[in-house]
Amino acid sequence: MLKTTARTVNFFKQLRVRVKRAKRDAIYSVCGLIRRDAINRLRVRPGSSRSPAAPHAHTKGGLRVIDFHVSGNTGIIGPRKFPSSNTFNKPVTAIHEFGGQVFTIGRIFRPVVYPKRPYMSKTVEKLGPKLPRQYSVQMGRILG
Repeated sequence: MLKTTARTVNFFKQLRVRVKRAKRDAIYSVCGLIRRDAINRLRVRPGSSRSPAAPHAHTKGGLRVIDFHVSGNTGIIGPRKFPSSNTFNKPVTAIHEFGGQVFTIGRIFRPVVYPKRPYMSKTVEKLGPKLPRQYSVQMGRILG
């Protein structure tokens, strides 16, 4: 008589690791897509742009200041703060998106008013249909 035994092996730990890695890579991919499209919308021109248009980058280096940071399940995309800013200033993303007043730092302390120039929100609206698909494709690459 032949005797057989069965044993189940759970690979939940490896599955959790793969899902976590897939989520992180998918968020990085989506943030990179939004960043690239936002950089493509900016133009290198002197002076400031008109109010509804995207702000101008004044140098080619100005196009590289849009970064993204992924922490956990969230990604933050946008430009860095003004080079000479301190705690009195809002982040540069908020200034360009919603407008506002910033105080200059240095020998002369004066307010500078920035009009509302939304460009990150318009970039996300434009890419709206692509983002869920990009996320699911990246998840499928690792899990599939």
